[in-house]
Amino acid sequence: MGQIAFNVDANTARLIGRENVSKLEGAILELVKNTYDADSDYCFIYYEKSTNRVIIGDNGSGMKKETIINNWMTIGRSSKNQEFITEKGRVQTGAKGIGRFALDRIGDRCKMFTKTKDENSALLWEVDWSVFNFGKSITEVYANLNQYEGSSINFLSGIKNKNIIEFIEKYQSNSGTIFVIENLRDNWNQDSINNIKGILTTLLPYDLSNIFSINFFEEETNIEESFINTNKDNSSYDYKISFDVDNNGVGKILIHRNEFDFKDDFKEVLKGAGFTEEDEKLFNGKMKTVDVNLSNNGVYTIGSFSGILYFNKNGVSKKDQKKFYYKEIVRQSNKILNGIKLYRDNFKVRPYGDFGTSLYDWLQLSVRKNMSPAAITHTSGKWRVNSDQISGCIFISRKNVTLYDQSNRESLVENDDFKRFKDFIIFAIHCFEDDRQYVFRKLNEFYATKNAIFDTEEKIRHAATVKSKDIKFEASVVQQVIDKKDEEIQFLEDENKILRALATTGIITNTYIHEIKALTDQLGLQIATARDLILDDSNKDDILKRVDKAKNISDKFSSWFQVTIDSVKQDKRKMKKIALNECIATTTKSWSEVLQSKNINIVSNLEDITYKCFANQIEIIIHNLIANSVTAFEKQRKPLNNINIKLISNDEFVEIQYYDDGPGLCKRYKQNPYLILDALESDKRDENGDLIGTGMGMWIINKTVKEYNGTINLDKNRESKEGFYIDIRLK
Repeated sequence: MGQIAFNVDANTARLIGRENVSKLEGAILELVKNTYDADSDYCFIYYEKSTNRVIIGDNGSGMKKETIINNWMTIGRSSKNQEFITEKGRVQTGAKGIGRFALDRIGDRCKMFTKTKDENSALLWEVDWSVFNFGKSITEVYANLNQYEGSSINFLSGIKNKNIIEFIEKYQSNSGTIFVIENLRDNWNQDSINNIKGILTTLLPYDLSNIFSINFFEEETNIEESFINTNKDNSSYDYKISFDVDNNGVGKILIHRNEFDFKDDFKEVLKGAGFTEEDEKLFNGKMKTVDVNLSNNGVYTIGSFSGILYFNKNGVSKKDQKKFYYKEIVRQSNKILNGIKLYRDNFKVRPYGDFGTSLYDWLQLSVRKNMSPAAITHTSGKWRVNSDQISGCIFISRKNVTLYDQSNRESLVENDDFKRFKDFIIFAIHCFEDDRQYVFRKLNEFYATKNAIFDTEEKIRHAATVKSKDIKFEASVVQQVIDKKDEEIQFLEDENKILRALATTGIITNTYIHEIKALTDQLGLQIATARDLILDDSNKDDILKRVDKAKNISDKFSSWFQVTIDSVKQDKRKMKKIALNECIATTTKSWSEVLQSKNINIVSNLEDITYKCFANQIEIIIHNLIANSVTAFEKQRKPLNNINIKLISNDEFVEIQYYDDGPGLCKRYKQNPYLILDALESDKRDENGDLIGTGMGMWIINKTVKEYNGTINLDKNRESKEGFYIDIRLK
């Protein structure tokens, strides 16, 4: 019979369109985008309640007969695929060839008036979408296309709001397109109209009204009332974070402090809080700059992008106003302007940042906040911004080819580049969080010091006025309160030490959970095989062979238990003088079975040092360092990896020098290695590129070192091409 052609049921084509333009507001936005793509100065939308119809028009380039036949009438074909830069230099947003089904989504019937500046007469295109019924092939469905000798004014002569005629005449053009959509599918009540208007206000990222405006009319609306204000008032913010990345992945993050006003106390605060000369400039308007490079060994595929984010705190108490020298700022409360919105070529990619949708918090800032709920003044915690405190715009382009839309034109495909794109935005937010917490900690300490001096003076004056017996009585009561508080503090400190030890056990177990599961499976297999051999009365040597393998696996489990369980023994939680070198040697030895199986060698050079400490805290440091090294070694899979530990001392401190020959810190942490000491900081990822590290190991080490008035030096990691270096000094 030879070759036969495929065909498509007309209703299938219609369903494709409905699937890709599923919501009324999405259909409206699709048509508004088309007017911008056509180089129009405006898009007007007119809802006529009395006739149940919607009219959408522009004064753009219009369409010729050939364009309508070859592109508009061919589903899936777009004239914007190859040539997407307009005469006015706009980057066209559409390219899928299915946007015309937005008309079907809005109403049953549609008429289109269109005219180009090169043609003397216009064209009139008409379709009844009900003809796309089951049983007809797509080639059996027709639209009507005829010449139209009248003007756009003639085409709209029957409308009831004559302000639209005045509006069109005001922006007189010899070209344009107007749609009249009838028998609307949705109930256009006031709520739905307000929702559409609200979405239109955020459709554009900033003020484009000088080149493109949006007007929404109802039957009684005049021209002035119809204007949709797309301006964003971003003058009132506490912090601004802007960034710009070029096609090579090189860029800058700029942070502007706008939250504080020290007035006449400026010099006193700078000196008393310990701010630097650079801080003085940053408080006076200078931008803090963070250089970034997102390429990986010269490979970078995302393309150029930029963004502007604004932080605004939710509320201010009178005490905090005085304590932190807040600037008087008028707060915005419009939820439509909140959220971090994503724009491609000047049009919003929905529903990123849209309040009330699943992608309002598409960066999962609330999740970050819940994982680290510390107050901003917490001395060792990590303050995180919440999703309702930050808003702004991220700008991408059609030229960002790896950041592409899903078929329904709502949200982007969650590929690897999109994950990296989000990671960078979170990093930019992280830089702001670090700066703000740095400022608040200093201001909080300054306030506490200043008020402590004041409180002491008040107590001295009060004590001088009371009788000696009253002083003696008060001192007795105060001492009882102090003793009770000391007991509570000691209990909490002991509990904290236990929790850090247990957390370390959890980190180690999580690191090797796959190995533990594999050992469990192997142990079960050997025992089951040995049992079957016994039941079958098999050769004794075969049975013993299986039992020996099971015992070997059991011994490996014992080595795991030695690494994890020993660290929380009761006697190790007592402070006493210990041989520090022996403690470290014993800890590393507990890893020997595990590391041997992974071809990892530990070289130790330990001075004989006696040191008063909690033995389990030293073990915690070593356990976490080795666990991190083993994870790092897995990234490069060399035949042999090495860990070097050196212990030295002088009259002032003991020093643990630790080094591994793994791949070293990732580029982000090489630029600022001290970030790894913060809670929840991790670059450990699974095979899908998702972050899976706990980000707690180095934070635990840092907390432990601080308890001994110690310091951590990570500077060598900035220059080293590979390997991880850390020097820990304990007083």
